[in-house]
Amino acid sequence: MEKLVLWFIPANYLENEDQLRKARYFVKACLFTSGFSFFYFWVSAYFEMSMPMMAMVLDTVLIGILPFFFLKGLSINISANLFILIGTIGVTWTVFYTGGFESGTLVWYGVLPIASLLLIDKKSSYVWSGICIALVIFIGILQIEGYLFENQINPKYVHHFNILTFSGIVLMLFLLALVFENTKQDAFDLLNQKNNLLTKEKKRSDDLLLNILPFDVAEELKENGESEAKDFDNVSVLFTDFKEFTQTAEKLTAKELVHEMNTCFKAFDAILERNKVEKIKTIGDSYMAAGGLPVPADGSIKNTMLAALEMQAFVGKRKEDMDIKGLIAFEMRVGIHTGSVVAGIVGLNKFQYDIWGDTVNTASRMESSGEVGKVNISHATYELLKDDLTFAFENRGKIEAKGKGKMKMYFISLKSQKNKTS
Repeated sequence: MEKLVLWFIPANYLENEDQLRKARYFVKACLFTSGFSFFYFWVSAYFEMSMPMMAMVLDTVLIGILPFFFLKGLSINISANLFILIGTIGVTWTVFYTGGFESGTLVWYGVLPIASLLLIDKKSSYVWSGICIALVIFIGILQIEGYLFENQINPKYVHHFNILTFSGIVLMLFLLALVFENTKQDAFDLLNQKNNLLTKEKKRSDDLLLNILPFDVAEELKENGESEAKDFDNVSVLFTDFKEFTQTAEKLTAKELVHEMNTCFKAFDAILERNKVEKIKTIGDSYMAAGGLPVPADGSIKNTMLAALEMQAFVGKRKEDMDIKGLIAFEMRVGIHTGSVVAGIVGLNKFQYDIWGDTVNTASRMESSGEVGKVNISHATYELLKDDLTFAFENRGKIEAKGKGKMKMYFISLKSQKNKTS
């Protein structure tokens, strides 16, 4: 059945879901109604009703050939309106030769507007409802005025005919209701598919946004369409840099270089996430992070130190493992300074969360003034952590920092590691 229905549908209707749905229901309605009309042709012949029999021949032939005209290019709206028109003519013809209001055939007028609603649109159903009501009123007036409707139904077959008529109407209404239910279900299924797709796309966009921005900033951006820059105190800014990166990179292929950097940076990302430190960005081989934003939290300074030491430990262990294999690996410096920063989103395209202020510049000087395998911190950071028994500090004295002059610096390590070393 479905293959036959699709055979009658032009190719251009297959591209639009709504048009395809209407086309399928139109072809099915034509096939069903043509079959009904053919059945009533035999009923009319059996009850020896010549005029209704002719009406059913007309309906069977005209409705039966409508799908062929539709296949050849007749639009769905014109085809469906012709279908309702032919049905209306057939019902009216039969009413006039089965006794008018005395015949159950009149009830078919109630089916036609429903069919127009499903096959065409709401506006057309209003028109056909008006036409059918007008015909019922017209026939009623004729009957009141004494017009003698010819009744070709043999009195002894009246009940038989009405049983068949009402059975046909019930069956047709059931088929139309089934079409409506299928239409509704198709719409719900399509809506669910689109909702699922939207949910997946929203999750994908949210995940992508969270890869670019901190959670709170991303939420603010989604709710307000913008995110205001904010001032933060006691932010620990962390910088890393690989020793002699350019020289080391020259010894590696492009693929090997990217793989090695990606291995390190992926490990750094995981370390920062565990320690609740915010990654800011990578600049070439340099990696920048900050503790204490976008939501200030107790322990952020300590967490930044722990993350920095873990990052150094990872790079040191990887260096040892790669040396054993005779492969090249990086060595790294890390510098940290704590102070005030301004943080926010910059740009419209490919925007990113960034931080600014002298604290950032000073943290960069801590890194460049540090040593490989060490975490170098400023005096300001030391003052905030000096009483924490987790760490051990090595006073480096005052070191010349580019653009800053001489600054007090300290190497920081875990006290347990310091004891092991000593």
